[in-house]
Amino acid sequence: MSDDTTLLTSPTKIHWYHRHGDIEIRASGGTILRADSWRLAAASNVFADMLEVTSPVAEDFAEATHKRKAEDPIAPIDLDHSAAIISHFLDLVNQAHPTVPPSNYDETIALYILCDQFDAVKRIKSQVDLRIQQVGCVRQWNLLVFASTRDDLNLAKKAISFMDDHTFSVNRHFDEPQGAALCGLKFSERMAILPESWQLELYRKAFGPPPQNRYNSATYNLEMKTDWAKVALDFNPGQ
Repeated sequence: MSDDTTLLTSPTKIHWYHRHGDIEIRASGGTILRADSWRLAAASNVFADMLEVTSPVAEDFAEATHKRKAEDPIAPIDLDHSAAIISHFLDLVNQAHPTVPPSNYDETIALYILCDQFDAVKRIKSQVDLRIQQVGCVRQWNLLVFASTRDDLNLAKKAISFMDDHTFSVNRHFDEPQGAALCGLKFSERMAILPESWQLELYRKAFGPPPQNRYNSATYNLEMKTDWAKVALDFNPGQ
C-alpha cells in the first residue's frame, strides 16, 4: 500500500513534483507538498519532535528507516510560506548532499526564515547561508534591515561586510524593498529604520574621529573607514 493512501487531501492541489510521501505540507496558497517523515526528521529538529520521529545521531542518513509512530491519517501541516519556498526547502531535504538553491533574494530570505523556524540541520542551513552571501552582496541595506528585525547579529555582520563607503552612505539607494521601503531613501532615513543601538554602533565603527580643522575650529570632517570587513567584525551593538 502506498504511503499516500492515508493522506486526507484531494490530488487536485498537489504540487507537480513533491507529490509523494507520508506527510502533507500545505503552502499559504493552498498547494499541497508531500514529503517522507523520516527525511523531514533528519533535516529538522522541529519536524522530528512534531512527527515523533527520532533523528539520526549523525547527519549522514546512515539510519534511513525512521517511521512515524502514528500511522493514522493526519491533517496537512499548514505553513505560512509559498509553495515555491517550501519546494526549495524540500529539494534540500531530499538531497544527500544539498546544493545551493537557485532562489532570488526575496525567496532566499523566506527560505532562511523557514530553516530558522524549523531548526534545520547544518548541512541544509549552510547552503542557504551561502545563497544569502550570493544574493545579499548587492542588497546590503535590505539584508541589514532584515537582520535588525530578527536581532540577527551574524547576518548583520555579513551585510556590513558586503558594503563599501558608497553603498553605505549614498543618499539615494535605488534598491527593491525588503521589510522596509528602502528605494530612494536618504542615508539618514535608512539609518532611522534600524534600532537605535545599531545606529549608534554603525556611526561609531564606520566613521573615524572627527579631526578639528586648525584654521576653523567650527569645521569638522568625518572620515569613513575603508576596511568594511573589520567594520563588520567589530560591529557589536549593546557592548
